[in-house]
Amino acid sequence: MIQSLLGKFGYAIVRKPILDSSVAAPAQLHDLVSLGATFYEKPENLLLGYKNSEINSKLNDSTFFPFFYDSNPKTLILLGLLVELVQPKVIVETGIANGTSTRAFLSAFSKNHLKDSMLYSIDIDSRFATTDLTENSQFEFLLVGENSLSKVLSDITEIGIFYHDSDHSYVNQMMEYELAWEKLTLGGVLVSDDINWSNAFLDFCKKQKVVPLILADTEKFCGVIFK
Repeated sequence: MIQSLLGKFGYAIVRKPILDSSVAAPAQLHDLVSLGATFYEKPENLLLGYKNSEINSKLNDSTFFPFFYDSNPKTLILLGLLVELVQPKVIVETGIANGTSTRAFLSAFSKNHLKDSMLYSIDIDSRFATTDLTENSQFEFLLVGENSLSKVLSDITEIGIFYHDSDHSYVNQMMEYELAWEKLTLGGVLVSDDINWSNAFLDFCKKQKVVPLILADTEKFCGVIFK
């Protein structure tokens, strides 16, 4: 059914994983953002940023998220289609950043009249849970820091959709996949953004002996597996 749903939008499903061969992910990018680093697409804009900045050599406490932290438009459409297909009681996502996927999930709840469904969004900084999100009764923010992800998820018994979009290092991706898969309902779906950042998704699919579906868009690759 997911093939037909995606077909409505003209998206091709790549059945063979298209993955980077590297197992090392640039996870330090998240730390740079946390330090207040600003990212530029053009070199001339970077120089302008330097000339106009009053914090050239000083760190600040603000956080700026570059565009590549967001789930891309095709992935957001996919998430909405999966909510329509699975009709999940519980969705768990790791990594909020600018909140594009978070708002896509909540919008899909409303569109599909899933009034009893809940979205649990997990991140390392409570500032990511903005007021418009926390005021939604179907949203709950879970802070992972001193407590491990397994402890944060301990009160959640079953997951209908799990979406990984946090630290894309091999170790973290594999850890999240394994924890989520254990709690995923039969017929539930595990979705992972940026699977080309490490070999974790490929290795996990081999371990579970499942054939993934891949949504490919230039440099962005999103993996989907059903339980």
